[in-house]
Amino acid sequence: MKELIEKHLNTSFHYPLTIVENPKIKLSMSEKDMVNKALDFMKENKFNYFYSLYLMPENTCTPKNYQTIFTLIEKGIFQSTEK
Repeated sequence: MKELIEKHLNTSFHYPLTIVENPKIKLSMSEKDMVNKALDFMKENKFNYFYSLYLMPENTCTPKNYQTIFTLIEKGIFQSTEK
């Protein structure tokens, strides 16, 4: 039930996320950029997690940014720390 709710309501988007690198999964340039942005944020702030909100500055976020984050969650690169 929890997996269905997460998939259809995109609740993972609001959880603290971590990065799980998988060399077998091919990433587009925008996905690689988003992963690097998350890694930089965590390194700068000495966190072991981030929120998707931190990757999208106000007034500069596009629908493509949202889609990129959702795709990375679906691919398992961005994973919720709530699991």
